[in-house]
Amino acid sequence: MHRNILNLYLIKTAKWFMLVMPVIMLFYDSQHLDVQQIFILKAIYSIVVVVCEIPSGYLSDVWGRRNALILGTILGAVGYSCYALSSSFLFFLAAEICLGVGQSCISGSDSALLFDTLKDEQRTDDYLRLEGRITSYGNFMEAIAGILAGFLATYSLRYPMIGQALVAMIGIPAAFMLVEPKSSSTKRSGSFKEIIDVVKFSLTKDIALRNALFFSSIIGTSTLTMAWLLQLFFKERGIAVSHFGILWTALNLLVALGSLRAFRFERKYRSLPLSFAILLGITGSYVLIGYINSMWAFIFVIVFYLVRGIATPTLKNMVNQKSDSSVRATVLSIRNFLIRILFAVIGPMLGGITDHYGLNISLMVMGFLILLMGCWVLYQEALRSKRALR
Repeated sequence: MHRNILNLYLIKTAKWFMLVMPVIMLFYDSQHLDVQQIFILKAIYSIVVVVCEIPSGYLSDVWGRRNALILGTILGAVGYSCYALSSSFLFFLAAEICLGVGQSCISGSDSALLFDTLKDEQRTDDYLRLEGRITSYGNFMEAIAGILAGFLATYSLRYPMIGQALVAMIGIPAAFMLVEPKSSSTKRSGSFKEIIDVVKFSLTKDIALRNALFFSSIIGTSTLTMAWLLQLFFKERGIAVSHFGILWTALNLLVALGSLRAFRFERKYRSLPLSFAILLGITGSYVLIGYINSMWAFIFVIVFYLVRGIATPTLKNMVNQKSDSSVRATVLSIRNFLIRILFAVIGPMLGGITDHYGLNISLMVMGFLILLMGCWVLYQEALRSKRALR
């Protein structure tokens, strides 16, 4: 168990120590890519992730969590090496495909392996605490990387790319040293029909699992959307671009702090009241950030990122608790797939609202939209729980 947890920390480092994020647009510009080419790269990445998300999770269930993580870490290292060593749009395109497939292989497999490792030792009650620690560690790594990236970029915009490739390589030996849990050893046929059966069961037949997946996906979409809108918020509030990295670091530290404390909230409150509190924290922050047209809105930016830190491991745990070990990675991949689909639908709509009515209106609309969807799911879960008690 201890070996698996240590190696999962290393894989999290390879995944979240993102030296490229703060300077990626500057790097593209230095390589003479126009805006259209940049968006083509990001569109290809998103398409690859959406297409591969559920099949890669099922591959993890059939082939093994360890093997899926080995493949994912290798592809991640190859993708960033393409960025580090080339200047061609075609090589960058190949890099995005590798990164998309690699991310899909890691997504879900890491959490599934952690849960099943604990299940082997009858310690699943410790999952939330350890998932919170690993999530927190990832946010700490992202915060440190933001500072280091700015330092490296002052010498050359190529250096963060080279550094990212080296960091990505850390995950490869860590993945090879993982031990496959016995709980995930159930053999499955590996057919496409079985993937469809797992999706149908998760989204239609198992109502408790469906509600957990939908709610987790709604909150996940809200945090992903805020990551993009927040940069516009900083710009509209007149914050210097040179301070973006510092603020990004501080907010990631807040997420890390929330993740470390998540297990205490889960033990103190029942899942339904805690879910409702998370929903109110997320949606209330959205609305108040948009409504308050001054620096006081930063108070609710802080609240949002603290709640995000609590929500991420807590909601993953809710999904894990309702999933069977033999399909756990597939179920977690369904969650990530739903997040991508929701974001693909909501993102362009919010972009149009921002262009025509302003960022403040867009933030408030997003808050009320997430509130309506979240309340609907929690109402369904309350009805299910009531029927189960009869």
